[in-house]
Amino acid sequence: MVPRGTELALIALLTVSTSLEAATIGAAVVLWRAGTHWLRTLLGGVLTAGFVAFGRGDGQ
Repeated sequence: MVPRGTELALIALLTVSTSLEAATIGAAVVLWRAGTHWLRTLLGGVLTAGFVAFGRGDGQ
C-alpha cells in the first residue's frame, strides 16, 4: 500500500516532530486508518446486508 493524502501528511508531520522512524509511523497510520475508516465501512456493509437479507431494509 502506497500512502496517499491524509496518510502521507500524517507520516510527514509525525516523522518531523518525533524521533520515530517513518516505517513505524507508517504502520501506525495504516492501523489508525483501518480502525477509523475501513472498520466502520465493513461493519456498515455487513449490517446493511443483514437487514436486507432478513427483510428489514425495505422501509417497512
